[in-house]
Amino acid sequence: MNVHTWLDRLLLWQKFIILSVIALLLASIPTALYLNEAGKSLAAAQSETAGLAPSAAILKVSQNTQQHRGLAALALGGVAGAQEKREAKQREADEAYEKMDAIIRGFHNRAIEQA
Repeated sequence: MNVHTWLDRLLLWQKFIILSVIALLLASIPTALYLNEAGKSLAAAQSETAGLAPSAAILKVSQNTQQHRGLAALALGGVAGAQEKREAKQREADEAYEKMDAIIRGFHNRAIEQA
């Protein structure tokens, strides 16, 4: 049976249904690919967002350590009042290190914990 004779025997609404099915199949492939890539982008954005708090905590550790180092140099240099500021910054740095330690233990990665 020839395709043209088969199409000639179909009614108009049946031809439109066949065209609709073909169009739906052709449109579904790029749509599925787009949704897959959009899902990957969303997952990457969520991972970045989840990493903001640990990154901020680790940066706070670095900042407090540098500030403590500067205050320690002033205290060793005999600047008045620097010793009390250094001790306060030492406490802040210790708290920041404890927070960072808790974050690192939350990763449950033995290699990171040992480092």
